[in-house]
Amino acid sequence: MSLVLHSPHVPLVNAPPFGAGVPLGYVLEDAGDGGEPLSGSEAEAYLELTTTLEATLVEDFVRTARLTLEGIYDLVLIRRDGTASFRGPAAYLDLPVAPVASVASVVVTDHDGTETETLTANLDVRPGTQGRSRVFFADGSPVSNSPRDTIVASFTAGYADGEVPENVKTALRLIVQDLYVNRGTLKTGTVVARMPEILGRTMHGFGRVTV
Repeated sequence: MSLVLHSPHVPLVNAPPFGAGVPLGYVLEDAGDGGEPLSGSEAEAYLELTTTLEATLVEDFVRTARLTLEGIYDLVLIRRDGTASFRGPAAYLDLPVAPVASVASVVVTDHDGTETETLTANLDVRPGTQGRSRVFFADGSPVSNSPRDTIVASFTAGYADGEVPENVKTALRLIVQDLYVNRGTLKTGTVVARMPEILGRTMHGFGRVTV
């Protein structure tokens, strides 16, 4: 499935005075056993470890680093499916994670429980801010005219294998290094709080920091 991009953009028909739908949250499938964007061996090399005695510990730190980075920047570093929910009215939808590989459908449910599904061929997905995607209906009509509507967008997000940007991998290395150096001394809740200081400008341009 590929992203449907239209250029030039179709203008909104009778453009409503409202903008994006109100975000209600999103859910991603578990990454399962998908390969981490930073391998354990890469992390061990960065840490200059000379034995494999702590290989399992390092692999745990790699997973923690990936989850931390995803949580702070609303990134998806392992490709998987997800859904995002919104409340109307909505001229368009700003998907809350990046990068988005494809959008399968948008389902609008009105106050009577009637569902209207719009599939990928009738969606216009445009670049948004900070690497995110903005979803319009291809015919220019608003996604929803009513504040009583609930909207669910189904999408696939995440980088393909080998496509994670190098500065993101650098950020993962920095987090793993911090976890390793401070192993046994970090208190619960301090890992995420320390990240903006640790990452500095490495993740500049990758969206909002939510800590």
